[in-house]
Amino acid sequence: MGSTRRGDALRAATSALRALTLTVTIIAVGVAGAPAAGIDYGDYAHRAGWAALPGAVWDLAPLGEAFLAADEVGLHLLDLSLPQAPQLIGEYPLSGARSLAVAGERVYAIDGEGLRVFSYADPLAPVLLASLSLPSPGLDIEVAGGLACVAADTAGVYVIDIGDPQAPFLRAHWDTPYRAVDLAVAAGHVFVADRHSLEVFALPTGRRASADLGRPDASLHAVAVAGDYAYLIDMNFGIMVFDISVPLAPAYAGQVEGSGDGGILVAGDRLYSGSSPGLMIFSLEKPARPAPLCAVNSTGVPVALVAAGEHVYAAIPERAQIDILDCVPPAEPLPLDELVTYDFSTDLDLAADGYAYVACDFDGLAIIDARDPTALVHQGYVAGLDRAVETVIQGELAYVAASYDGFRIVDISEPDGAQVIGGLPLGGYTPALDVAGGLAFVADQTALRVIDVSEPSAPALLGSYGTSHLVTAVSVIRPGARVALADGLQIQVLDVGQPSQPILAQTLPLPAHGLVLAGDLLCALGTPGLWTFRVEPDGALTALGSLPLPGYPTTGDILNGVGYFAHNSGGLQIVDLREPAQPLTLGSIPRWPGGAAVRDDALFVADFWGLASYPLHDTATAVPTTPAAGPQLLASYPNPFNPTTLLGYRLPAAP
Repeated sequence: MGSTRRGDALRAATSALRALTLTVTIIAVGVAGAPAAGIDYGDYAHRAGWAALPGAVWDLAPLGEAFLAADEVGLHLLDLSLPQAPQLIGEYPLSGARSLAVAGERVYAIDGEGLRVFSYADPLAPVLLASLSLPSPGLDIEVAGGLACVAADTAGVYVIDIGDPQAPFLRAHWDTPYRAVDLAVAAGHVFVADRHSLEVFALPTGRRASADLGRPDASLHAVAVAGDYAYLIDMNFGIMVFDISVPLAPAYAGQVEGSGDGGILVAGDRLYSGSSPGLMIFSLEKPARPAPLCAVNSTGVPVALVAAGEHVYAAIPERAQIDILDCVPPAEPLPLDELVTYDFSTDLDLAADGYAYVACDFDGLAIIDARDPTALVHQGYVAGLDRAVETVIQGELAYVAASYDGFRIVDISEPDGAQVIGGLPLGGYTPALDVAGGLAFVADQTALRVIDVSEPSAPALLGSYGTSHLVTAVSVIRPGARVALADGLQIQVLDVGQPSQPILAQTLPLPAHGLVLAGDLLCALGTPGLWTFRVEPDGALTALGSLPLPGYPTTGDILNGVGYFAHNSGGLQIVDLREPAQPLTLGSIPRWPGGAAVRDDALFVADFWGLASYPLHDTATAVPTTPAAGPQLLASYPNPFNPTTLLGYRLPAAP
């Protein structure tokens, strides 16, 4: 459900229908039930804040009450005590900083040249004590017992004597069969994730052993050790567990199905692993059998993790930031009901009679009886419709962007007999549309088609507007006057006062893929997150605020000042929009959604597996968890108000 007044129209129609139900209950059929009690999504595991850094951040560690992060331009000291308002305390330039380890007031960092040893006795004035060049760049460093161990990719493992921090020297070099990408030091041994094997070395002798993974195609990314077990995250097979009670005789103990290409951490009786959707949390009540507890979406793959108090701090190099994840309690919201159809769902919309229509691409348009959100029923598919990417419902008609099958109009007055009654073949891929005032505005590859739908059985093409990129979202922001388009590189606002001749009225060079409208508020969704705009009376867009969000955004819906945005790998993100200039994170649902729609009794989420219903967010009792931390137009992108300049975002420095 990607655009415009569909939600408002639905709610008005639903309210009218419910009023009719109260007075003529014998003949009326309405959406079941009164508005459902909401929940506070902030009570579940969610992303509570973030800290943006100048470069790709690869590692972080606690340093006293603060955190020290290593990114590609240096070391950064951060105060993260308030997740909503992180502060940069200090910096030390260090080109290509990749990993760090903290031991008391000493910091050992790996950069493009080798090892750097610092004194952080005064955290605001670090002192470089020594440097040691290494034959090959390192990827990870751990320190223990006067030794620093460095995983050096194809060069294996370096062991450095740091007994005198001002005079470190290379003590040993151990080859590994594949690629030493991560390591852990415990009980006098080094445990190495060597991409396709687990290698174990005794300190300081170098006696070694290799574990049989039982799989020829393992792809290990990280290792953590706790007690008698080593846990390795594997991109193909999830978490692999090894019994290391005898360190030089590691034995495969099992695995947790899944995938992951990030970091791994054991803290107390919890195991945390990073993957493309975000953070997975497991119970280690039975150490040999990690039990899944919940997932939390992050803005990218967490490659380094630190747990402190109620939060897990995750280094996200692809976004050059640290995500702060509230993981207490380690639980995720439960659906009211869940309908598994195994359709690839890309969008949905809700009809006033309580039915949901889900665009399932190659499977067409699914019909779901959602009158009772706690008892969803799959009623089949619209006859004669082979493709469906997006749908807009108005009254008893569903307008469908039908991929390469063009534009279709479906009569849904009788859900059991829903059928195509009109349409137009178009020249290219049709992923998006919007409808208002008897006109349909349909994305057709690199063009917008304006179609007269006043006669649904005979829609007629009125005009076109050519674009340079694939249009992914369409929103009528002023009926009869202005339409907004998004193509992943920019937002274009068209003057459609003369439907046969749309003309460009405004361009905003922002990488938006989706558009969601509620009244005079337009939300643009892009890979960095969310932008908010006020739609002026003349249809011009005025920028208000922004908010980084996880995943690849697609679409969503807005109700009572709360936005529900589907972000595929980033989950369903719930955002407070009551102050549009400062959108705030409220919580999330860790699914893989393609679309979301709301009515006054439930939230509906379409994803890869089908349709699920959830309670709405309770705005009466909930408290936003992520106030905006200063001015921030998301990473570095062309300034929509002056295309010759770039907009950027840095952490506010401590006073």
